[in-house]
Amino acid sequence: MDELESLLATQWDEGALLAELERIRQLTGTDSAATESVKVFVSGSGVQGDADYRPSRRTVIEQAIAEDSPSGQVYLLEDKQPDCRAPVTTRLTGTVKAQDGADTGAFRFTLPGGQVVNASLTFAAFEVDSLVYSVDRESKPEVVSLLLIGADVNDAFKPYVLQLFIEASDYVPGTHRFHGFATNALLFEVDESVPGSVTTLALGAQGSITITQVGTGNRAGDVELSLDATLEYGASGQ
Repeated sequence: MDELESLLATQWDEGALLAELERIRQLTGTDSAATESVKVFVSGSGVQGDADYRPSRRTVIEQAIAEDSPSGQVYLLEDKQPDCRAPVTTRLTGTVKAQDGADTGAFRFTLPGGQVVNASLTFAAFEVDSLVYSVDRESKPEVVSLLLIGADVNDAFKPYVLQLFIEASDYVPGTHRFHGFATNALLFEVDESVPGSVTTLALGAQGSITITQVGTGNRAGDVELSLDATLEYGASGQ
C-alpha cells in the first residue's frame, strides 16, 4: 500500500500522461475517437451516480487502498477437488485424398469405451461434401481449415467430423507437427440431440500431418495427406 501511495504521489501525473497521449496522436495522425478510451481510463468521465460514470484510475486505486475489505458483492468459486487424472487418449491415423471434387480415404481412432471407429470419407461423400477447404485470413498466422466428414463403417455409418488446422505456410508437401492451434486437430461427434448437432470429443495433443500433394489457386482444396497423432479426450468425450 505504501508503494502504491508513493507511485500515485510521485509518478502518476494525469496531465502529463494525457499530454503525451495527445502528442503521439497528432504525430501518428490518429483520429481522436481512437484514443478516447485511454483518456477515460486515465481521467474518468461523467458524474458519480450517472449511468455512464467512469471513475478515474487514481480514484479507483485510492478507493482500493482505503478499503480494509472488498466492497460490493463477493463471488466465491465453488470449492471442489481438482481432477488430476491423466486424460484419456487415442491414436489418430488416416489417409485422405480430395481431387477433382472426389473425396476418398478415412480417419481412424478409438472411443474411450474401446470402440474402434473407421470414419470413411468415401462413404460420407454419397451424402455430403466430405472434405471442405477454407482459409481463416483474420487469424495471425493465417490458418487453412480442412473439415473432414466420415461415416463409421463399423457402426451403421454413424458420422464423425475431424477438423484439421494447418498453418497456411505449412500447407505444402512435407510433414508438419502439431503446434498450438495453428496446426492441430479437433474431433467431433455428430449428435442431432444437442444444439449445433455436434459434440466436441477430443483435441490433438501431439503428432503430425504429412501432406503428399496440394493444389494451388482455385484447386487449393485438392489435397492428399496422412495423419499420425495422439488425441486427448475432454470431459464431454469421456
